[in-house]
Amino acid sequence: MKKILIVDDSKTVLQVLRARLAEKGYSVLAAMDGMQGVMFAHRNEPDLIVLDYKMPAGDGSTVAQKIKLSAKTQDIPVVVFSAENMEELKPKLLAQGIVHFVKKPDIDGLISTIESLLQ
Repeated sequence: MKKILIVDDSKTVLQVLRARLAEKGYSVLAAMDGMQGVMFAHRNEPDLIVLDYKMPAGDGSTVAQKIKLSAKTQDIPVVVFSAENMEELKPKLLAQGIVHFVKKPDIDGLISTIESLLQ
């Protein structure tokens, strides 16, 4: 069973994604802030990380940087799922090795992206 880590400070987003991904047969871990997300990524080595951009205790850019700099987690695909302006964020995140973006609230698009990355 593929393991997905969701890092988002919205309980609603976590609940909806956890339910939708569990229906698809994925094991889901959830972190409520950036620091917890980095810790969970290192401890659990998920197959994929879904990352919000604006969060307490480490924004998405900081979290992505820490994930991509660690030998233990650098190869884990990261999908940024955010309501932020993606055109403004893309250059910064691309420089950090993040190449997958889905605009909130497109959960169906996020699930399609996850499924294609984990095939």
